[in-house]
Amino acid sequence: MDLVGPPIVPNGSAPIFNVHGQYPLYGVHARIIDVPKLDALSKTRKLQLFEGEINLDLGDLTTSVALIPPNPPVFQFGQAETYQIVVYFNARNGTWREDYQLRRVGDHYSRAIRVFLQQRNGKDRLVYYWTDKEYPK
Repeated sequence: MDLVGPPIVPNGSAPIFNVHGQYPLYGVHARIIDVPKLDALSKTRKLQLFEGEINLDLGDLTTSVALIPPNPPVFQFGQAETYQIVVYFNARNGTWREDYQLRRVGDHYSRAIRVFLQQRNGKDRLVYYWTDKEYPK
């Protein structure tokens, strides 16, 4: 997952999904956790099960297509210095988690993306890591 903003999404940023591997993904479902929003909700009241989550059925994704889902969720960062989104993916051919972190660098945000393969033994294995050049270390 990555984020796309103006002019495609004029009032914020929305998720865009694409495959970085060499094989298509089948029956993909994404469960998105907007961490700052979830934290804010949890400070005001006890959360209900699945509250603060966004669930999207993405269907089949090939390696040559980028998908912005219909009526996508829109993330608004405001003036936050950092922002974190966690996405849990389930597909017929795999399960993985993506940690998407943003940090303000000057007048824009810089990204760091980590993807973890969820293994049968319950331990996650880092399989992909990427940062913008100016992302703070």
